[in-house]
Amino acid sequence: MYVRVYDESTKSVIAEMAPGWGDVIGHGNRIFAVKWRDENTIISAGWDNNIIIWDVRAHRAVRAIFGPHICGDALDICGNRLLTGSYHIKDQLQLWDLNDGHNIFTQTVVSNNRPCLLYTAQFSKSDMGAMFAAGGSGSDEAYFYDTETLRPFGMLSNLTNAVYSIDFAHTSNKLAVASGDGSIRVFEITRNRQDEI
Repeated sequence: MYVRVYDESTKSVIAEMAPGWGDVIGHGNRIFAVKWRDENTIISAGWDNNIIIWDVRAHRAVRAIFGPHICGDALDICGNRLLTGSYHIKDQLQLWDLNDGHNIFTQTVVSNNRPCLLYTAQFSKSDMGAMFAAGGSGSDEAYFYDTETLRPFGMLSNLTNAVYSIDFAHTSNKLAVASGDGSIRVFEITRNRQDEI
């Protein structure tokens, strides 16, 4: 499976990404998340446990990172860091260095002996990615981390269904959390000295 780029005004294909060379061939299964890194680079991920980095100028895949099993909007970029949230029972939350593809951080997300199978992960926007959040099913919770220390500082629990989407506001410290019960909850994140929400 490959990525196509469309012109929004004409609805026509302007680039169709092709396989790369060697082991960088594209996706072998469904693609669930796509992000622009810059005007020339697209990053995609999905069920095949691959993150594929595509060069729009060359119309092909240029690099692959193996590992994350993405089943939702669980791919985000902040600077040279790539955040992924996997639908696994361990090592679900990961940060990657986009310069060389190495893993910076891996966290198994578990609460009360129940793993959180992640559907969503995102960096905060208004503070240039100073924190990130992730949520999913299993434990049906959302988790909040400090990007600098890579330590968790809070969690949203006692939800009745899985968390399918998280979105930080662009200009404030607000956060929306959508879950399987059909609700969208909006929170204002205020951190105290003990790093709790």
